[in-house]
Amino acid sequence: MLLLIVAGFALAFRLLPPIFEMPVPIGDPREGKNWLGQSPIAAFVFSVALLVVVYAIKRVLLTRCNRRTAAWFFTLFFFLSLPYIWFLCEPEWFNPFIYRIGCWLGGPIAIWAVPMTSFVVDLCRWPMVHTWQYYLIRSVYEVMIIVPFWLCFWGFFSVFVLGWGWI
Repeated sequence: MLLLIVAGFALAFRLLPPIFEMPVPIGDPREGKNWLGQSPIAAFVFSVALLVVVYAIKRVLLTRCNRRTAAWFFTLFFFLSLPYIWFLCEPEWFNPFIYRIGCWLGGPIAIWAVPMTSFVVDLCRWPMVHTWQYYLIRSVYEVMIIVPFWLCFWGFFSVFVLGWGWI
């Protein structure tokens, strides 16, 4: 797993634009596409697929591992997912109104904030194990209700407070 993380980061640092680079000029034909040139819908599908995998891994770790092991493997999975997010889930690389820091940091924060918070809360409530039905209902609630609210807040916060974009 560590080898995959190192390889993914090496590939990202080699192929993706540096964090300090200015946005592309207005009118770039790749605007709104992920790094591989796929549509925003594809980026959305990749993001949802990642969330499904994150919640499945979270459930397995919380039910089959001790706290330290669960935290360690969840952290490793987080780092393993970053190149996936940068290449497949981030549709703003060619957006002339978004700075590169919004792509390097904003995308991962947008995707990981809710599952990471939920994981930490579950670790604090250890060893409280709920049925898979409870976990499924709660996960669907988080993804369908909390994540959209978080994404709206994060979009405004990252642009208007952090200044990672402009209108």
